[in-house]
Amino acid sequence: MNSMKTNILKFCILSLTVFLAISNASAQKKWPGVVLYNLDFNGLSKRMIIDPVVRISKKEFSYPTPIPPDSWDKPDANQILGQYFDKFCHEEYSKGRKLDVYIDGRKCGSAKVTELDTLHSCSPVVSEVQDSYFDTLTAKFQDHGLVISALPPQPPIQKFSLDTGLERSITLYAKQEFIKKGVPKEWAEKLEVKDIRITDLDGDGKPEYLASFMIVGAVVRRGDYEPNIQYTLTLILQPTPTGLKQVFNHYPDPGIPDESHYYRFIDILDLDGDGICEVVIQKRNYSSWDYIVLKKNGDKWEEAYEGAGGGC
Repeated sequence: MNSMKTNILKFCILSLTVFLAISNASAQKKWPGVVLYNLDFNGLSKRMIIDPVVRISKKEFSYPTPIPPDSWDKPDANQILGQYFDKFCHEEYSKGRKLDVYIDGRKCGSAKVTELDTLHSCSPVVSEVQDSYFDTLTAKFQDHGLVISALPPQPPIQKFSLDTGLERSITLYAKQEFIKKGVPKEWAEKLEVKDIRITDLDGDGKPEYLASFMIVGAVVRRGDYEPNIQYTLTLILQPTPTGLKQVFNHYPDPGIPDESHYYRFIDILDLDGDGICEVVIQKRNYSSWDYIVLKKNGDKWEEAYEGAGGGC
């Protein structure tokens, strides 16, 4: 009798082990990454176009689509990569698959993939996605960059209000930074504020200021083309008793539109589950884009990943 009980127990343990192994293998097939989408309101319908952004594996950020080994060296590399990418997309964005929608670390809806097009688009993946519920107040001013992803539990992200005095101080700081970098003062005075957000990135209860700026400068001649020089600056700042401290700075070389780029803040999420938010940025070029992930390193945010995107 005891022998029978022991065998039954062994069988149960073995069955559980096999079940967990299968479940784990099945779970590993799912892409543990992050995608972004554009939200296009067309009458009463909502059309979401999704971009795979980053793959998260073993606390690392990498290109979202796994690349078959040694494929780049083969004569038919483009065909191999194209087939591999299509297979990946149809597995990960299969019709009917549901995804969670997050804004600022908070789940505010869900979406279901209805169509998929990997051939006729400037974006890596275009999908008609229908949302099942949505926090319209949160999304009221959002037309791009809402995140659909498989994420670890998100910490509460504290928000802070932006008053006129604070906005003026941050803008003045940016003007001075442009001038330090050689931008003529008369052009720095024409600075345009693209974005200012105040949030607690690292959970210490203190604010960080995420800000981006652009200056359209003097006209230059390029044959028959007379574009304006563009200057852009992206900052993450922390308040100090004596002013503002930079914890991230990006200032690309000034150039005309088809030679320059700018950074656009997309969302703030704890992607790897360490309790500190990463910052997802879109890097916009003249006719293409990719994505940057900033991760905290010491007391600075640094670029930990760049990739994905698309272009026409």
